[in-house]
Amino acid sequence: MSYHNPNHDAPSPSQRSQHNSLSGGYPLSPSQYNSISRAQASGSLPTRVTFPYIKLIPQQLAPTKSKWGEAMQPSAASKPTFQIFFDYVRTAQAGLAGRGVSVAELSLSGVPAIMKTLSNPGDSVLSDVWRHNTLILKLCWPGYRDFDTSHTVKLLVNNAPMNRAQLAVRVAEDIRRFYLKTHMERSEDPRYAFGSTTNITLRTLVLVSLDLLPGATNRDGHGVWMAQIGYDTRQ
Repeated sequence: MSYHNPNHDAPSPSQRSQHNSLSGGYPLSPSQYNSISRAQASGSLPTRVTFPYIKLIPQQLAPTKSKWGEAMQPSAASKPTFQIFFDYVRTAQAGLAGRGVSVAELSLSGVPAIMKTLSNPGDSVLSDVWRHNTLILKLCWPGYRDFDTSHTVKLLVNNAPMNRAQLAVRVAEDIRRFYLKTHMERSEDPRYAFGSTTNITLRTLVLVSLDLLPGATNRDGHGVWMAQIGYDTRQ
């Protein structure tokens, strides 16, 4: 079954970025890309290009009653300690970094195909900042709190560190499983409910980044990561 990706449409002139720090420099080296990620996380670079038709899902860790959990809970206003971004080659080269990559395409196409379309797909994006062989990925969708998930992601593939393309596919697979488990369930927040009313479906979801939450750790001392997910309101 083929999948049509609307994110490959040619950008109009009005959509082009005015931020010189992000345009004209792709493809970037791993060190350059990581430097941009750190700078954006710290707020020292302009925000990535935003698109009025891409709306982010405001994920937030659910409140916890335990003292340990409360101590490890990051502030809702906290900026990520580190971010790994996912963009198409075409949009990145056009200065449109920040649009994200289709979750459906990532989860259905597989790594070999994604290696051809993702910007800097072979970068070992975690090698400079993450010394563990696993990370904890949390999905906390507003309105589906009873379905919040926490998965352990193994970061070695054939004894080699996972690259950007492999990580994107792995995260997208978790998002797809979450969607398939919850999309028929009743949401407590109609603004972000799955379905035709909100236009939030597997087909419209995009993976923008993977963020390391500041101060959040599990009981093994490993950091907690959360995917920044948006949806395309045009479809």
